[in-house]
Amino acid sequence: MYRCEVVHPGELDAETRKAWSALTASAEFGSALLHPDFACAVGQVRADARVALYRQNGRLEAVLAYHARPGGLARPLAAPFSDLQAFVCAPGCTMSGAEALHLAGLRAYRFDALTDPRRRFGGVTARGHVHAIIPGPDINAFLEGLRAANPKRFKNHRRLARQMELQRGALDLITDDHDPRHFDQLLEWKHTQFARTGRHDVLKPAWAGKLMTGLFNGGTGEARGLMVSLKAGGRMVAGLFGVRTGDRYNPWVAAYDPVYAPWSPGQTLLHGLVEAMPALGLKRCDLGAGHGHYKKYYANAAIPVVAGLETAPGAARRATGLRTMLWTAGEHFPLTGLAARTASLHRRFDQISAADLDFPGRIAGTLRAFSAPRHGPQESAA
Repeated sequence: MYRCEVVHPGELDAETRKAWSALTASAEFGSALLHPDFACAVGQVRADARVALYRQNGRLEAVLAYHARPGGLARPLAAPFSDLQAFVCAPGCTMSGAEALHLAGLRAYRFDALTDPRRRFGGVTARGHVHAIIPGPDINAFLEGLRAANPKRFKNHRRLARQMELQRGALDLITDDHDPRHFDQLLEWKHTQFARTGRHDVLKPAWAGKLMTGLFNGGTGEARGLMVSLKAGGRMVAGLFGVRTGDRYNPWVAAYDPVYAPWSPGQTLLHGLVEAMPALGLKRCDLGAGHGHYKKYYANAAIPVVAGLETAPGAARRATGLRTMLWTAGEHFPLTGLAARTASLHRRFDQISAADLDFPGRIAGTLRAFSAPRHGPQESAA
């Protein structure tokens, strides 16, 4: 029989963190976002962070980290920066997602990138993949394999990098950048990009800024920020920032100076990051589910993920059905274009609700959602 204890990440003791970390040692749960130290980092900026610990005979068998929102709803920890979510469980765990929610006292759990290798969750409405770079022990052989698979693409990358260097000065890749000026510049570019494209600015809420800054300044335990920057002629032209735990890295924020767009500096930066992974001690880099047009040239692993809404059994399931009835009806309406537009707005409102915790922020985000250009499904935070 499983017993469940729900705690704030700050209440985790060393023994529990060690047992949780052991559960994430397998490749299927090998993301930096599923590590207990990342949960602790989020707990420092979010009072609603929770960890449900499931034990059987005193042994930790499963973990679900989430945000406890009003009405018994759980959202993925650190959403919308949760590029990969999971009910982290041991191979022999027989508990279903619905049972896990019931034991934790939750009504429902909404997820959009859940890796569920043991198929514990139902309520699935969409499927996809999270891209990952796992180069293996020989980085040169890995890169040569990428070039052989897409020779024209990589030849063009090299050509653009040479042109940028000839016209703007020597290129310099900073693989572990601790310069706060570069960090601030990267965030400024990203804010501008959100405003220009009409997407919701997920970096604007206070908690998001505190999380990013806290990780950049040292983080918590193994969870710390890692920034990679590209300079041309001594000037920063592109940056990438995310969280790492041990040898795992999950970039979030990618942006560049628009002036340098003709030379695709983001491609040069990503290529440099892959080359530098062994020196940085990285064995895995998760790239999230969006922007497949460039990730596919570097990613060699695709982690299946699902999106949907799981509910606890009984009255909780009926209550959740009533709450989501209008969205469900709109997303299945036969009128041409309405179903797709409703689904897009639903995803946008979910992102707004996850990122903005105060009423003014949600209202502003909602107004932008109705007035923004139609870009299709929201990409990951990066």
